[in-house]
Amino acid sequence: MHLTPREAEKLMIFTAGEVARRRKGRGLKLNGKRAIQTNRIRVETGGELHIYYDPLIPFCGARVCQNTSIDVEPGARLCFWEGLMAGRVGRGEIWQFDEFSSETSLRVNGRLLYLDRFRLMPKEDPPNTEWMMGNARYLATGLCLDERAFDFAERIHLLLPDTAVGIDTPRLENRMSRFLCEDCY
Repeated sequence: MHLTPREAEKLMIFTAGEVARRRKGRGLKLNGKRAIQTNRIRVETGGELHIYYDPLIPFCGARVCQNTSIDVEPGARLCFWEGLMAGRVGRGEIWQFDEFSSETSLRVNGRLLYLDRFRLMPKEDPPNTEWMMGNARYLATGLCLDERAFDFAERIHLLLPDTAVGIDTPRLENRMSRFLCEDCY
């Protein structure tokens, strides 16, 4: 049998998935290691940055650690967005990852303005309970440091009217937002 490079790659990915599925069925961990994503963002005085990451989508059995550190100097502007999906929803993998931990920090002029830490372990503490995520399958954090921060929060609310939104305003030009949504994807 002769396979094109693309066919060979697809076969290899399928085979690795089948091996992982069988091992998981026997109660074996894939390798127990975490995938680690580290983001370091710096915006200098007079600079402006708009960064909107695609949502992180953890696979069944995944262990993911995400750390985002943002440093903004006085007079700089920032609009930032990061999100988490409940898993590969189209494959029925809703809240089937092993662990997701996240830390997002925002410092302005070296002073900590925002710190968010959380850890989800769906098999031990299901996040789809009323007091956590409910039916939401998407969680996002939005940070805006700009004189137009209020407009940023209002635009998001208008675009996603059925979304649960919590907004904190430590100063008029700063908005820290948390979004929960059932069908934002």
